[in-house]
Amino acid sequence: MIFLMNFNYLIFISLLILSILIGMNSMSLIFLWISIEVNMMSFVPMILFMKNFYNNCSIKYFLIQGFSSSLMLFFMLNLYYMNLVLLMIMMLILVMMIKLGYFPFHYWYLDLLKKLDWVSGGMLMSVQKILPFFFLNYLFNLMLFSNLLKINYIMNNFYLILILMCLMIMMLMYSNNSIKLFMGLSSMNHMSWMMLLMILDFELWSMYYMYYIQILINLVLIMNKFNILNFNHFYLINNNMYKYIIFILIFLLMMLPPMIGFFLKIYSIELFVNSNMMFLVYLFLNLSIFMSYYYMNLFMSSLLFMNMNLFINLNYWIQWKKIDLMLFYTNLLMFLFYWMIS
Repeated sequence: MIFLMNFNYLIFISLLILSILIGMNSMSLIFLWISIEVNMMSFVPMILFMKNFYNNCSIKYFLIQGFSSSLMLFFMLNLYYMNLVLLMIMMLILVMMIKLGYFPFHYWYLDLLKKLDWVSGGMLMSVQKILPFFFLNYLFNLMLFSNLLKINYIMNNFYLILILMCLMIMMLMYSNNSIKLFMGLSSMNHMSWMMLLMILDFELWSMYYMYYIQILINLVLIMNKFNILNFNHFYLINNNMYKYIIFILIFLLMMLPPMIGFFLKIYSIELFVNSNMMFLVYLFLNLSIFMSYYYMNLFMSSLLFMNMNLFINLNYWIQWKKIDLMLFYTNLLMFLFYWMIS
């Protein structure tokens, strides 16, 4: 029975990866829509295979994605047969925001994250966003080639959405103790950066997304291993090495110097400033500072239960050095890769 479940899980995860690869190389909205549907139908059984307790989450996810997909198909079919092309594109962008769980359509996303297991939640925050982002990129390119992209109009709407999202995050994070909710709100913050980067520089978006997804997957795997659900659950981690890794991953997620994430944010801010988006930079920086407080809360929680005898254990120091070298070379390779594609 266990072998059969693992075999079925392997089939669906292979189908999910295949749908992502096909969607990334699609040159048509219809084929991209089909890839998104196959991706959704592959992810739903994976939720079911994890734990029976989470079966209702698969139904919620299916209903939300199915409804948004029907709207998506309707607007796509009317895209080239109506004079209101810009309106249809804007409606498709709203549909993609529903699929991504972006503000103001975030309620299902955060509710699902709190109920899903760590592995399924990590996939929802990472790989399940690839195809909607590519669909958004296709729409933005269509608007550019059709001379329909009014950057000032989009930025004004984005300002309003971002201001409301900042207020929403502040209210939800107040007295919050759930790490899953915190990770969901953090992903919404990073989505704001990535959505704007996709309009201005797709290569920089690719680097930002790859950087974020690597950190997120490693952090989710550790949380899943020890079943960490709240900030005060770090005492469940009986291995100081994992606490040190969490310490480093949070530091990377905060995108502080000298990590590569700091340079990615600097390049992003420079791009926004050159595009005359000073107020947007101001909002982004304020939201990042606010989120840093909760990163530090998670940061200190990982250190609070650390055994201080670890610092005099030579074997642990040797293992730490190996991890330091691995993280250093990972950051270095990403930095070099950015300059190769730019």
